[in-house]
Amino acid sequence: YDLGHGETALGRAYSRSMREPEILEFRGEKSFVTAVAKTRDGIKIGAEAVNIAAMGKSPDVWVKFKGRDLSDPSIKAPTTIFTKTLMSALASDKKIQGPKSSRFIVGCPSGWSLGERADYQEVFEESGLKTVRIVPESRAALMTALEQGYLSLDAARSSVLIVDIGSSTTDFTYCRDLEAEDVGHNILGSGLLDTEIFDLNLARQKEKAKIDKLIKRYPHYRPIMEYWCRLAKEQYFNGDETPVEMIKRLPIGGGVFFEIRVDKKDADQILGKELEALNGYSWPGAFDFAIREAIDMLGGRDPETVLLTGGASRL
Repeated sequence: YDLGHGETALGRAYSRSMREPEILEFRGEKSFVTAVAKTRDGIKIGAEAVNIAAMGKSPDVWVKFKGRDLSDPSIKAPTTIFTKTLMSALASDKKIQGPKSSRFIVGCPSGWSLGERADYQEVFEESGLKTVRIVPESRAALMTALEQGYLSLDAARSSVLIVDIGSSTTDFTYCRDLEAEDVGHNILGSGLLDTEIFDLNLARQKEKAKIDKLIKRYPHYRPIMEYWCRLAKEQYFNGDETPVEMIKRLPIGGGVFFEIRVDKKDADQILGKELEALNGYSWPGAFDFAIREAIDMLGGRDPETVLLTGGASRL
């Protein structure tokens, strides 16, 4: 169960069976946005939770809610609701035996402490999952790379630096002889860029005043609009640098349009901006600093292979 800050995926394997592990689909998607909405019509998750036209008035919407501070209701509550709803749907579709019968392996950032992992496990147990094991996501990525043939067993046994770039964190893990060691972790996630794209595009809207009023009146608009900006980010940062343009309609208020654009000039501005969340560093500057810290922690041990993983590693 890979519940990510930005997107979620699940795989299914059978014990004592030669069947290959497989990725499960939810509502026709093998990877879907990590989002929850509590509406008058009930709980919605995934793509349905960011369908702004089907929300109704005053829903509670959570997007990008994964975090280590599980005493924060804005993290614990959506994690629990999302998990209960997802597992119930998968059990109804006969894709899993059920939260009490199936065994769950759940990933977490490698930088989380043993205490934080124990708290995380407790949340999933409270969500109804009877048997849960928490594993570092970078370790899981190494096993996946071995299974899928991206890495040979000899390469994995020599030395591998796993750079796990997610929506909320970046983790560095050094593996030798399949033994993992944390060599750096931080809050450097690509989700920060979603917010910057949103702010940049909001500032140049023709009907900015109307949009500001709508966001103030309907707070659930903003996380959904940031999700739209995330989609624009993923389309632009795919290696081609082709300009991306989207037009989204805000259904309340007589039909106000929110235009999203990302081109090279925008990308340079966003990537060059010094961010308060990164202590005044730009995103590339903070990433460069994090790599240097990881190299220092390696203490002269040069990895023979560097494995990039995490959703943001595709950008």
